[in-house]
Amino acid sequence: MNHRLLSALLFSMILLLAGCVSTRQAGKVYVTDGAQVALLPTNDMEGTVDAMHLLAGSYKDRSFNLNAYVCADSGMISVTVMTTMGNTIATLSYEGESITKATSAINGVPFPAEYFFFDFQFCFYRADALKELFDAAGLSFTEEEKDGVIRRTLTDGSRVVATVDKSEAGISFSNQLRGYSYTIVVVPDA
Repeated sequence: MNHRLLSALLFSMILLLAGCVSTRQAGKVYVTDGAQVALLPTNDMEGTVDAMHLLAGSYKDRSFNLNAYVCADSGMISVTVMTTMGNTIATLSYEGESITKATSAINGVPFPAEYFFFDFQFCFYRADALKELFDAAGLSFTEEEKDGVIRRTLTDGSRVVATVDKSEAGISFSNQLRGYSYTIVVVPDA
């Protein structure tokens, strides 16, 4: 391959990849149709996460399976979402104020990254920080532990918006208002 063609191909690939990466200020999330909240800062994270996860979920009548490598602590949340065959769909990161999203040209994440990070925070952030956030939005947040399972519940009046069950076996998340759910299981090291 001649030098000119190789240079043109490399330049085209760089432009394609650059067009798929964006960094911007984090926006707010509509938790319900009438209640909107900002994402919490990363220092409200409860502990750290550094592992490959299997996500099995459903949205209305569709189901999906994805892998996600998650590296999160009080400074940053970074998630690489992959197909079960290992092809990268998207890499998302949140650093307390800004969100960086890099998606493949074929797949990508079909919703604002804030909603992904909101679900993550609902599962992994400190209960006291979540309660304060939801109280300010006029919503109710509870966390209860029974038989080794921690249940987090978010309600709007008498209507359940979302629940999370956390145990040694994994996490079950359900957003009753929006009609989707998934389980998260840590993939053991090989």
